[in-house]
Amino acid sequence: MAERPSRFRAGRVVRIAVAAAFTAAIVALAASTLSVESLSKAFSSVTLVPALLALGAYVAVNTVRACRFLLSGARVPFRVLFCIAAVHSALLRVMPLRSGELAYGILLKRTGGGGFGAGVATILMIRILDFATILPVGAAILALGLVRASSGLAIAAVVVAGVGLGALFFLLGPVSRAVARFMSARSPDGFLARTASTLAETYGLPLGRRVALMAITLGLWALILGWFFLSLYACGIRLGAVHGLVVGVLGVLGSTLPVSLVGTFGPMEGGIALGLAAVGHTPDAAAATALVTSVLTFLANWVLALPAWLVLVLSGALGGRGKETGSAR
Repeated sequence: MAERPSRFRAGRVVRIAVAAAFTAAIVALAASTLSVESLSKAFSSVTLVPALLALGAYVAVNTVRACRFLLSGARVPFRVLFCIAAVHSALLRVMPLRSGELAYGILLKRTGGGGFGAGVATILMIRILDFATILPVGAAILALGLVRASSGLAIAAVVVAGVGLGALFFLLGPVSRAVARFMSARSPDGFLARTASTLAETYGLPLGRRVALMAITLGLWALILGWFFLSLYACGIRLGAVHGLVVGVLGVLGSTLPVSLVGTFGPMEGGIALGLAAVGHTPDAAAATALVTSVLTFLANWVLALPAWLVLVLSGALGGRGKETGSAR
């Protein structure tokens, strides 16, 4: 039994070391690519009205995220879920190795909307759904925008992966119920049985609600890409629809990679810079614009998250506790 914690600690050390190395490499690459002149020009190109429109788009994004949590089974009022979604997204932006994902389970428990385990299981389900929708859409956009630079085989693989994840999303319910029955028969009071029971309860959504979740997720990604587009516009970057979507998709896909020591710093900016370079911008200008866009998205995250946290605290919403029947919940 003593061997398992030591293996866990060793794995954690390795992950942190990889994240630190990746972050250092990104910083070194940015330092070698960026010039003070290009960075100054990128910041001076920011205009207020598009930046405010981008902030409005982010509020819409957060509203849809809250709706998705509600459809996923959270048992708290929508206004509380709106605040939880804002805080959760902001913590994802700064916490290492996507550990900010745990914030949803913690906040769900604190507000009495469910258990921590149910919250983590919900996030896992939502991320499967995210990849199932963004991968095929992203492949189609990249094929349209970068047809000469894209490999047909790679795009086909991405589409197949997206379809497979979509199938997994719809199979989560029956598979988790079968596993729960199996584990309950073997050890009704064991940790694995309680965990399987939590997963089965979380994933036991009716078919109609699953379809609604997929539809709302497609809408969410459309809003996120629109938010990226407006953020680029606020930085003075005027792109056509297809090229704007290419840059947005690469930025979004980059932000999902759990390889940074500081939230999404590095992968997201790298994706944006890669997209801008692919559609004709110089590496220097692309890197500078990516950094300024990153600052704008960071500000949008926290402009919404700080008031949301204050609302949760001052309203007493954090005084609740999830109803748990076991340590897995």
